[in-house]
Amino acid sequence: MVKKEIAVKYTERGFAQDAEQAMRGDVIRGLIELITNCDDAYGVKSGAIRILVTRPSDAKDFVELAVSDSAKGLTPDEMEKAFTFLGAELSGFAEGESVRGLFGRGSKDTAWFGRTVFEAIKNGVLTVIVLNRDGKGTMEYLDATANDYLRLGLKHGENGLTARMQVSPQRARVPDLAKLTERLSRHVQLRQLNSKNEVRIAEVKQGVLNKQAQIVWELPTSE
Repeated sequence: MVKKEIAVKYTERGFAQDAEQAMRGDVIRGLIELITNCDDAYGVKSGAIRILVTRPSDAKDFVELAVSDSAKGLTPDEMEKAFTFLGAELSGFAEGESVRGLFGRGSKDTAWFGRTVFEAIKNGVLTVIVLNRDGKGTMEYLDATANDYLRLGLKHGENGLTARMQVSPQRARVPDLAKLTERLSRHVQLRQLNSKNEVRIAEVKQGVLNKQAQIVWELPTSE
């Protein structure tokens, strides 16, 4: 008899299928994952969470939904563990920290819409991970420049993270700013988050800031 050890292999197709099931074609589900991750980064402290919707002039191009914080940022090693491992207990939940979950896969699932780019600065080092919808991607890190701080909405020397969910029009439709604001304001997963943090959303069309609003929790009218 021949005996050998085996392990379940997780394929690109499996990653895409699980991500599709998690997101269900709804960009709000992706935004919730990214927004609650920002809240986790602040922990018990309060802070600003910024959402920027960038719409292209060509309807065939990606619509980008960027979610940013000015919290703790992540080192290259922390970025790799957070965004390239599945099922790992990385958020501090298991250690009793005030976070919402295990940071195990939700943010990665947002790549199903097309691609998600994670950019973080911590202790002066910029780390960028590009994650494609098949679970593959790239990672690089280098010293942060003044332009990097500006792009991530940070003051020089601050730490923080921006996740850019790039939505293909073939995968999902991104509602207008009024509808996004309404749905986020009434989403049950944001009820405590909105009372602790300032959450603002803005929209850019053809390079021009079009509209902006604040996300304020509203009690749903239904049960």
